[in-house]
Amino acid sequence: MRRRIIIRITTIFVFIYALIGIVFYHAQDRILFRPVAVASDFKYGFSIPSQEVMIRHHPGADLHITKFPVSPDISRKGVVIYLHGNRRNVSWYADRVPFFTARGYEVWMPDYPGFGKSTGPLEEEMLYEYAKQTYLMARATSAPDSIWVYGRSMGTGVAAWLSSKVAVKGLVLETPYRSIPSLVSTWMPVWPTKRLSKFDLPVEEYLLRVAAPVTILHGTKDRVIPFSHAEGLRAVLKSADRFVSIAGAGHNDLPAYDLYTRVMDSLLIPRE
Repeated sequence: MRRRIIIRITTIFVFIYALIGIVFYHAQDRILFRPVAVASDFKYGFSIPSQEVMIRHHPGADLHITKFPVSPDISRKGVVIYLHGNRRNVSWYADRVPFFTARGYEVWMPDYPGFGKSTGPLEEEMLYEYAKQTYLMARATSAPDSIWVYGRSMGTGVAAWLSSKVAVKGLVLETPYRSIPSLVSTWMPVWPTKRLSKFDLPVEEYLLRVAAPVTILHGTKDRVIPFSHAEGLRAVLKSADRFVSIAGAGHNDLPAYDLYTRVMDSLLIPRE
């Protein structure tokens, strides 16, 4: 009798274990990404000046970039390529733009496939390709030593990849992870997340090939991407790179802390 109970319990456990793995594998696009698509003629209605650029990558795959210019009364210093997180579209992140434009930097913010007006398959290679196309557009008006790449949350993987491939002034990672499989393993510690994940985005691996200065900013109370992920990246940072922990900060409120502003100002407005 006891043996039957053990077998039954084991069978149930294995079934649940397999079911969770199967559900994650097939639903991970919806779990990891929360895009909101809009029509190509949709008007965002930003409260700040903006320009829109649409690039045809190939039939059925269009990259949409929103450019936020610097005010005419502010001296232009360069460009910030802002690779945003996994939610909605550019409208969700536009509130971050004035921080950079006030300091003399245009912000070029691409939407990933399926986000906003960008179309195409939501695949890792397409994330990289759209970031690269944005960089090439920025290079038409700006030299590499005036281009910053800024990655936020999910976008840190794309930002690290881009900075490992092209020349930039510097790379800033806000709330990064080591890789998508390692992040998923935070919540699914006993599943083979490396095999189950369709996305890798190995920030840790890419940072080894980034020649430009790297700055990591992470809140110690982040409940979305645990602080331990940022700490895990310390080992691959160069001696000149910076690791900034913001005590008490969560996942979305880093700019509310004075330390964030001081660090970013030291990068964007260096002393002569």
